[in-house]
Amino acid sequence: ISLDKILLRGTKIISLEEEALRADVYPNPAVGRTHLRFTTEELSACTSKLHDLQGKVVSEGHLGTLMPGTHTVEIDLAGLSSGTYLLHYQVGSASDSQEIIVH
Repeated sequence: ISLDKILLRGTKIISLEEEALRADVYPNPAVGRTHLRFTTEELSACTSKLHDLQGKVVSEGHLGTLMPGTHTVEIDLAGLSSGTYLLHYQVGSASDSQEIIVH
């Protein structure tokens, strides 16, 4: 965490922003598969989970520990019913979620 993300008032920390993860999911909407593209600045463990709208995990990926740089990961959507899903991904200490539409 860089110091510019911490708001100090006196000697008390009143705000600490979480590290942001910038990632693209494409194509979206998707048929059969989609891709997650992200950049990591340090050696990072990476995981992904795909949830249906009831919260059930329908797919899970342990991507291992990745070297610094830009990475593209294919996410298999085969066998999923058409609909909306939530892709949650974590890279190191940063995480984010994006909606995916499957046709």
